[in-house]
Amino acid sequence: MGRCRNGSECRFVHIANDLGSPSVSSDARARAEEYAQLSARLVNSQLLSYRGSALLAAHEGDQRYIAFWKAVIDHGHFDSLANSQGKATKFVQSLLQASAVDAESLLTELGATKPPKSQKSREVLTTLFNANYSHSCSTSMKQTLSFQRCLVPLLVVLVSERVINSPVSVHVSAIFGIVRSSLQTFLGKYLDCVDACLQQGTVDDLSCPLAEVFSSDPSICVPMSFVQVTLPVIRCLQEVVSIFADVAYETAISSAVERIGKHLSSTAFKMTESHYAVHVAIHEYERLFSIVNKARRELQLGELVSDFDAMKISKQLKASAAGHPWSSMEQLVPAGSLPVAHSNDHFDISRIAIIPTMDEIKSQRQPALPGNFQSVQQAHWLLPGPDRLLDTHFRLLREDLVRPVRSNIMGFIGYILSDQAKQKGIRVRSNRVAGVLNPNFENGRPMQLDVSYYENANIDGFEVVIQQGLCANVTFTRPQFMRDQSRKEQKEYWLRSGRLGYGMLVALIFQTSNVPSTDSFLIIFGIIATKNADKLAVGPGEPCMVTIKIPLKFLTPDVLLTLQSSETNGYLIETNNIMFEGYRPILAALQKLNPAMLPFKELIAPASDPPRSPHSQEMIVPPSMYATVPNFFMDLSHLCKTPGSAVIHLHPESEISIQNTIRALNTHSTLDEGQSRALVSVLSRQVGCIQGPPGTGKSYVGVKIVQTLLQNKAKTTPTNPILVICFTNHALDQFITDLLDMGVQKIVRLGSTSNERVAPLLIKNLAAAVPQDTGISAFRVGQIYKDLDDSKAELSHYNGSLENRNKDLDWGVLSQHLQVHNYAQYEAFEDRRDLFIEEKNEGFQVKGGRKKETIGAGDVVKRWLAGADGFGTMNSAPSGKTWRRPDEELADDPDVWDMSIPERKALMAYWKRTVPRSSLDGIIELQQRIEAAQAKLDGVYKDRDACSFRGFNIIGATTTGAAKNHSLIQAIAPKIVVCEEAGEVLESHTLAALQPDVQQLILIGDHLQLRPRVALHELTSESAEGKKYRLDFSMFERLQDPAMKFPMETLNVQRRMRPTIADFIRKLFYPQLKDAQHVQTYPDVAGIRQNVYFVDHKIPQDQVDSSGRAHSHSNKFESEYCISLLKYLIRQGYAAADIVILTPYVGQLLQLRDLLSKEMMVLISEKDMKEIKEVTDEEEMDEAGEGGDSEESGNVYGSKDGKLTVIAQSMRLNSAVRVSTIDNFQGEEAKIILISLVRSEMASGNESIGFLKTPNRTNVLLSRAKHGMYLIGNSALLSAKSAIWQNVIQQFDDKDAISGGLPIYCQKHPNETHDVSEAAQFLQFAPSGGCFRPCEAKLHGCGHKCPNRCHSDFFEHKGIYCHESCTRLHSECGHPCVKRCGDNCGLCMIPTSNKVHPKCGHTLPPVPCHVAVSTEKLEAQLCVTFVDKVLQCGHTASVPCHNSIESFKCRKQCNELLSCEHPCGSTCGKCITFGREGKRVLHEPCSRPCTKPLPCRHNCAFACSKHVNGNCPPCSSPCQIMVCSHAKCHHKCSELCQPCKSPCDWAACDHQAACPLVCGAPCLRLPCDKRCTKKLSCGHQCPSVCSETCPNPKYCQICCSEEISDQQADVICMTSYRDLELDDDPVVVLNCGHVFTIATLDGTLDMDSVYITDEAEWKLAQLPPDFIALPVCPSCRSRIVGVKRYGRILNLAVCRTAEKMWISQTVSNMNELSAQVNIIAEAALVDAQNVKLPSKVELEMFKPLRQLAGKIKEFKKVCTAAPQRRMFEASIAHLWRTGVKHEEGVKLLALSLPKPHANFARMSVALGANTQLIHAQWLSRIADRMAQAGSNEASSFVARSVTTINAAIDVIVKTLALYSPTSSIQEFKEISVCELELLMFELRVEKFRMMGRRFEITGGQDFDRKNILADLDSDWGVFKSTLTIRFTSRHNARVKALDEKLENLKHSGRLSVEEMKIVVRAMESEFGIAGHWYQCPNGHPYTIGECGGAMQEARCYECGVPVGGRSHTLTSGNTNFNPLGTN
Repeated sequence: MGRCRNGSECRFVHIANDLGSPSVSSDARARAEEYAQLSARLVNSQLLSYRGSALLAAHEGDQRYIAFWKAVIDHGHFDSLANSQGKATKFVQSLLQASAVDAESLLTELGATKPPKSQKSREVLTTLFNANYSHSCSTSMKQTLSFQRCLVPLLVVLVSERVINSPVSVHVSAIFGIVRSSLQTFLGKYLDCVDACLQQGTVDDLSCPLAEVFSSDPSICVPMSFVQVTLPVIRCLQEVVSIFADVAYETAISSAVERIGKHLSSTAFKMTESHYAVHVAIHEYERLFSIVNKARRELQLGELVSDFDAMKISKQLKASAAGHPWSSMEQLVPAGSLPVAHSNDHFDISRIAIIPTMDEIKSQRQPALPGNFQSVQQAHWLLPGPDRLLDTHFRLLREDLVRPVRSNIMGFIGYILSDQAKQKGIRVRSNRVAGVLNPNFENGRPMQLDVSYYENANIDGFEVVIQQGLCANVTFTRPQFMRDQSRKEQKEYWLRSGRLGYGMLVALIFQTSNVPSTDSFLIIFGIIATKNADKLAVGPGEPCMVTIKIPLKFLTPDVLLTLQSSETNGYLIETNNIMFEGYRPILAALQKLNPAMLPFKELIAPASDPPRSPHSQEMIVPPSMYATVPNFFMDLSHLCKTPGSAVIHLHPESEISIQNTIRALNTHSTLDEGQSRALVSVLSRQVGCIQGPPGTGKSYVGVKIVQTLLQNKAKTTPTNPILVICFTNHALDQFITDLLDMGVQKIVRLGSTSNERVAPLLIKNLAAAVPQDTGISAFRVGQIYKDLDDSKAELSHYNGSLENRNKDLDWGVLSQHLQVHNYAQYEAFEDRRDLFIEEKNEGFQVKGGRKKETIGAGDVVKRWLAGADGFGTMNSAPSGKTWRRPDEELADDPDVWDMSIPERKALMAYWKRTVPRSSLDGIIELQQRIEAAQAKLDGVYKDRDACSFRGFNIIGATTTGAAKNHSLIQAIAPKIVVCEEAGEVLESHTLAALQPDVQQLILIGDHLQLRPRVALHELTSESAEGKKYRLDFSMFERLQDPAMKFPMETLNVQRRMRPTIADFIRKLFYPQLKDAQHVQTYPDVAGIRQNVYFVDHKIPQDQVDSSGRAHSHSNKFESEYCISLLKYLIRQGYAAADIVILTPYVGQLLQLRDLLSKEMMVLISEKDMKEIKEVTDEEEMDEAGEGGDSEESGNVYGSKDGKLTVIAQSMRLNSAVRVSTIDNFQGEEAKIILISLVRSEMASGNESIGFLKTPNRTNVLLSRAKHGMYLIGNSALLSAKSAIWQNVIQQFDDKDAISGGLPIYCQKHPNETHDVSEAAQFLQFAPSGGCFRPCEAKLHGCGHKCPNRCHSDFFEHKGIYCHESCTRLHSECGHPCVKRCGDNCGLCMIPTSNKVHPKCGHTLPPVPCHVAVSTEKLEAQLCVTFVDKVLQCGHTASVPCHNSIESFKCRKQCNELLSCEHPCGSTCGKCITFGREGKRVLHEPCSRPCTKPLPCRHNCAFACSKHVNGNCPPCSSPCQIMVCSHAKCHHKCSELCQPCKSPCDWAACDHQAACPLVCGAPCLRLPCDKRCTKKLSCGHQCPSVCSETCPNPKYCQICCSEEISDQQADVICMTSYRDLELDDDPVVVLNCGHVFTIATLDGTLDMDSVYITDEAEWKLAQLPPDFIALPVCPSCRSRIVGVKRYGRILNLAVCRTAEKMWISQTVSNMNELSAQVNIIAEAALVDAQNVKLPSKVELEMFKPLRQLAGKIKEFKKVCTAAPQRRMFEASIAHLWRTGVKHEEGVKLLALSLPKPHANFARMSVALGANTQLIHAQWLSRIADRMAQAGSNEASSFVARSVTTINAAIDVIVKTLALYSPTSSIQEFKEISVCELELLMFELRVEKFRMMGRRFEITGGQDFDRKNILADLDSDWGVFKSTLTIRFTSRHNARVKALDEKLENLKHSGRLSVEEMKIVVRAMESEFGIAGHWYQCPNGHPYTIGECGGAMQEARCYECGVPVGGRSHTLTSGNTNFNPLGTN
């Protein structure tokens, strides 16, 4: 074609002039060529994989039709589009251009929701969808549109990024609603055109070449490849089924998806598209298929409930599930099962309201909570996969929210209804009720309660709040504790307090009756929308007001009417410590996620066991999609320490490249080996995990990863930013700061922050600097605000109707109601209203002489109620009626003025009830409109932000912030997500961040440190109940579960702790952890003997008091001790900021703060302040917001006038001491850490260490300190309650670092040491930090003396250590001391020579003086003089004198011959040992290579020790069988490989035609005997034969060396190469270098076996059937390859060799599976007798049998993969491509490669049928047991058994139908066909037995036993007559067993009573005794003769179970059976 990517290699026929006729201009041709190249680059770029990316190449800058589409829509008359190809093409191309530059306008117009625009958009799209399309459509055609130029671009527009990712979801839904309505119309047309394109082999419109199109329209965009026409329809269907879930159930969609699947698997698609494009298309198709397939399964199963029989769970997954908490539990009942628990109980999580409903709160039924075990059957009702993953985390996270709310709300109601004086566990303070309600008034169980309440609450109207919608104004009475406060004080409190904060979940509770029950309470939930402190700070008697957003589903007219009619006000309840906004966005995001579109679902939520590494069994994680782009590599050179020092390129798909990159980074960068490996590994995987133990720099690696991704942004994510998420603001801000330090720019931060460097990056601060679209966006915003203003005006009317609910209605409200509901009554009032109004300028004189007053229009109602008759007469209404008509009759009566006064009052009461109802209906409708408008407004803003920030590099957000901005992030569509501190992030938060567009997820964290925080302890793995839920497992931790075994890289060099501190976590958690060099040089802690120490005590912890801190623990002894130790360390010279006090409990934190703040400043972090608020009533903290958890902010406390005071906020002071809980100090460090463990209650009888027993928390606690770490606690309690702490305590003990007192010492006088066991002793022993001794100015031996008392001031006394030489003499020897003056002299160390050893007399080397003077010490010296000794083995060795011959191991070589005939390579001392039994010889396994020749001609390279039973292992050498010029085989020699299928390169010559077959097939070409006429480079004629590759010139007969010329080239005539006449007998140069004549090689290779020579002519001969060895060189025996002349014989040998290897492997596998079948058959019968009887039919298959079925399925695939068959198929296909028809190709191959018949598929069918037979027998045995137990389900199991057998028989029948006796030899028939026929008889016999059992169990009409059995017996006889002796001998046992079963069936059947009597009479006649009757465990009767007692065992002839017994005792399960009353 001129632009086909396959060029001349393309197998399709292209039109030669496809670029246009000669009349086409050269510019158009060039443009066509350029466009083709542009399109080719597009489909091979990473952009192709982006959802919403431009699938058609665009002409840059061409916008000529940019406004045409809008003109067409505005004009209307769309029928012409379907008839005018030019207009339709121009319209669609205009849409395509607009989607790139004016997408917002396009989306607004096409997705219009209001008429008339919505009608026009529907009409224009429907017209295009309903038009006729053709793949071959010239520009002149009418009534038909071009598929390539119209329909494909139209779908490309609809699936563009700005459409499908738009935050304005209402427009997207509108567009795809139109698509849905026309789906069945255009989908078939589209797929028909794709079919036509596939048939022609190209997507080009052959009737209209591209150049001709460009000559008339240079801006047109058309598809150029199949992937460009398949992806649009796939992504379009994805959107349709995602938005409209019910579409997936339609048959048309299912059929379309199947057609698309066939398109993608077609040869045309795969041959014309690149591997990358095919991969992208299949990836997108799999997402679509999973959605449709799920719908299909739902239709088949009713609900998507677990069917574990269909699952493929690996052994590893099953092993990991063993012992889990669900193992002893039954299958979980699905949520939403009938009867439903409440109105919010649904199977589908998308239907569950996040905010709980009233009946959900009141429900006593426990919710269906799944467990976070993805592969455990009982833990969920859904199959493993993404559906189950999302469902699990949604339900668990929502329960974490709802359960505390339920407890609080119902607890508060219980508190109201209970006797409050008796509630001793409840404390009430500042309108806060907290404690334990015990017992609850209904169920008697204690209930946790912690709420703030506000009395006399009521809804007082509604208002529209921007960004919130319609909200209710709730009023309540001013709280009691504020009654004495001024407005200013109240306002300050509300501003400071977190109460009623934005986003808090609140409840309105109203008691609707006086019945003391929960049913009498109405509960309405809402969310705080605005908190106005001015409206909350009120005067006496004034109500406070707060605005609440009430969800639409709770705000029903009935609810509002109840509130309007309620006589009592309610309560406004705020559930404390529940941050609703921390849950809502995550739960909402999980509901929006489509499981089928979840990225990496095969990895993070596999439905079956994913591929694993055969060595490590770790999951195989492929590279990211962008890394599969052709020629992709990642440049890591920027990481080099010295720029330009190395070029480092990473190819993620190459393991060699990965390893080389790791080594290069370790050498050239600042990263250590672990960091290098981690960085490279995660960059090479779709999902990468990095575990960073404490201090290993995981954040640093994360920053380097992001930097690398940005450095390669053009290749990884060119148009989209990277999303960086963290759980906390502090971690996120720190990560962003590190990126800024690295020079990363263009970062946007979502949410809020207190970090000064990050604040400028907030989205609100960047908005001014980023270009904004002020055109269409501003107009749309204005329109929406206008709609909202109109809604506000309408709302004011409704508010008026709801005000003064106890007053009569005025005319303004009533008139509007009557105009709608009863116009006649309205006219009656209007007609007579004028009579109550005076004439102009006059008032109305009231009767009775009162003064004049003007009467307004509203007074007409008042006068009507007062009794006026409408003519000015008062109290003249009819009064004679004594009865009152019903309200409905009054409401319909138009004569309102004729009613009596009681009737008028009754009618007014009726109106008061109904008029608010109308207003409330209007409010509900108004709320819907306002929410829709608000959604549009939010979408417009986010769409604007998405356009503005899509070009940024980084988007940073907390996980909650990312969920809140879900639609914004989806619009920006980040392709890479980096999650820092992933071990602390709930998996639900991580899932919420995974948009469908994400292609790579990088998790960085440490699951061995703190887990994610969960509100409910009962849902965490730390609690007994929570172990089955594991909500606190992050995705990071779950992926490391043994069931997943996800690959993870661990950093192994810590840079924080000194080694003695790191030892604790090294021994407990990180055995591979290493210490960096600098941590080994840390200075020792001053003033304390050891750097780590455990101060052990037994002082009990404080008792719980009523001070409002009852939820936490404290220990005053430890608090005082920590504070005293802190002050002692400060006296040693440390700064306050160098020391941190940690404690596990907030109660202890409070106590430390209160005590310490009296003497110094104390820093408490913001997160700790939040926890303080949770356990106290303190309100110092600011209102909680997203930015409120930064450790950079906090409160600094001090003492003022003896009171605790906040002296600084939002700052960190160096002079302040940090006090923190352990949980809130993760990720931080300090030089010295003091730890108060608090728990100490050994004497209380209620011993516990609380959550100190959590290993993760212990890990954090022990890894914060750099220089020193000191713990204070009760070691005995800790050791007794925790194995972890027992290990920790033992480590302290091993270091001699644990006691009751801390060993402090004076730095000037080290001998002054004291053990401090009490706080007061620090001042007692070291008041100044030193000791009580005077500071001597005259040092010992120096003459200086300090006059002061000893202190720790080292700056003045650095010389206290005397370095002069010691002048003292040693008393023993008189030698002078050689040490320094300041050192202890100790023993004399002066060397002394020539000392003789007292025992052996040898001279010793020089020894210290103190040894020389002591004989005892000399004897203890070891003599090292070498002497010759005779060893026990008989060898002589030179050994040190002190060594005995028994302990010395002989080092001489053993050399004894082993069984492998190799000499032993070990030493004599290792092989020979001497003991009590004498000499024992045990040689080590031989480690030498075997070197035996293998059948493949390789020598065995394995060591002899690797052999099994003397057999060599499979050859591991590279395969050398399949050798050709096209490719190399990379398999091992022992692995099966396929012959080459490329075209044969034996080309034609002047004498013979070319070989038409593929390379690996035996050639069909005839040999040529002529000499080659070509010239060698030396100028002489080629010596080789014609059509053979010319040899190297060194083999020229004239120029060659003597060595070559002397070769004996003709072994027949014994002629050398130099003497040959090459023209008569050319030569062939083999690959080994030897030269032979063709006559020699023809004879050597037996060419006559494959060719026939007739008068010097070659003819093809029938190939020999026997195996042919691989031909070898006659001289060197090396294999001959690459000689084309002998291609027929060489390739035949290769094919036969490969076939032999395949048969050998297949037979081996088949035998192994057959053996397993026999083993499992026996095990299944045993299991059927022991398995627990199920209560329902849903019993999964016997597990070993299910596993075996999977293996057989895999074996079936191998059975059809015979190399010779594959070669035959490849040859036929190749011939067909070259124009040879199939039948002719088969005939042509008859002489070269006849159709193979070897096929093991029938055996795989037999194995599969065997498993079904076993399954059926297993089911039938269970049915027998159930029938005996009286279960009604027995018949169902029998039916399942019969169904299983029928399925197996059908498969066998179909397989046998394919058998052709004419094409099969008898031996193969015996192996396969007879085997299947025998198996079918076994199945038929079992089916007959089962049919009989079904009749016995169910009764009813019997089946035709006699005829069925007769047919079976007849067929069996015929079959046996055809069997050979070989087959019968092989299967003798099975044949005999069937004979016996058939014989038994002839006499079987349940005997009737009459038949039993006949048996009894026969036994009496024969044996003289009737015997006794019994029945087997399955109910089959039998009789025992003689005495009737059981004396021997047998088996039941019907079911095979044991019957009879021993010693008159029946076998277990057998019972008496006495139908005749004879026993």
